[in-house]
Amino acid sequence: MKKINRIAIVVDQSGSMRSLQGVVREKTNKLLSDIRARTDQDNRAVVYAFSDSVSGPFENYPEMFLNQNTALLDAVGKAIEDLSVPLQIPGNFPWDRPDIANLVIVLTDGEENCSRRYASDKTGSATIGWRWGSHGSFKSLPDLISQKQAEGNWTFAFQLPPGKADAFSRNFGIPRENCTEWEATKKGFEETAAKTQNAFAGYSVLRSQGGTQSKSFYVSPDLSKVKPKDLKLLDDMTSRFAQFRVDKESDIKAFVELRTKKPYIPGTAFFQLSKPEKVQATKQVALIEKGKKAVLGGQQARDLIGLKPFTDAKVIPGNHANFDVFVQSTSSNRKLVRGSKLLVLK
Repeated sequence: MKKINRIAIVVDQSGSMRSLQGVVREKTNKLLSDIRARTDQDNRAVVYAFSDSVSGPFENYPEMFLNQNTALLDAVGKAIEDLSVPLQIPGNFPWDRPDIANLVIVLTDGEENCSRRYASDKTGSATIGWRWGSHGSFKSLPDLISQKQAEGNWTFAFQLPPGKADAFSRNFGIPRENCTEWEATKKGFEETAAKTQNAFAGYSVLRSQGGTQSKSFYVSPDLSKVKPKDLKLLDDMTSRFAQFRVDKESDIKAFVELRTKKPYIPGTAFFQLSKPEKVQATKQVALIEKGKKAVLGGQQARDLIGLKPFTDAKVIPGNHANFDVFVQSTSSNRKLVRGSKLLVLK
């Protein structure tokens, strides 16, 4: 049975988005189309729209209604409520439960100002309770998000106005690397749409490797716009490496010694990134452009894939456009993935 991803895209339709309505509709529908086009997993994506109130779910992005206010919290709460309804899968037995994960992607250019069902306070705050105009008591959205994240198969990703991500992450308990910022211009939206597209590709790889939750949704950079001049800054290390195709799963030490007929020295081999990996600050990386053999490395290679100096970071495959990423291994028992490549210093 395929892995099932239940995906809600929640989009701001308040009046401040008026000038962007055309590009938002175009890019959101393209994201929905691309998500559904992936055949390796069962992606079930819908879209919600919100301004004064919440509309949806829709199969495709609706015509914009453009009222002035922003019921952000109610929109996110509604999406969570709908995704929480158990799927009815014909023929499914308790011992054959499907692998289901939930992803909520939110876009807003402003701040909450008119929700009637959800509040930004946590349980116990004086503002949680009955309020005029609400449908009964307010519910805590941070509490609901915390509850869902604790289940282990929920990912929340937010695209927020400039300067808002740090506070939003703290207040709502969203991992900071699941929050990104964007400028409310045509160019700004096109950039955040491309970033989200790449982030979803990384999420799909995470799911294919058995993961059910991402805490670093936006962490990997978009290398689709790398220019030839950027590559000229990297060190050409092609002559220093032998390249091998891994024909079957193997320990790195045994594989290197079999292929090179020399003792294995930790740190001399670079494995191809095939699943999310934490890359330590001391480790080198190398890049190979797909279809080519040149091996490019140096500190600039770490910079290009978003690894800051003196900092450990997680790197997710699938977000690197036309490049394969290789990471230095200091282990003797790392398992090499069948079909991947290995670089070994000569």
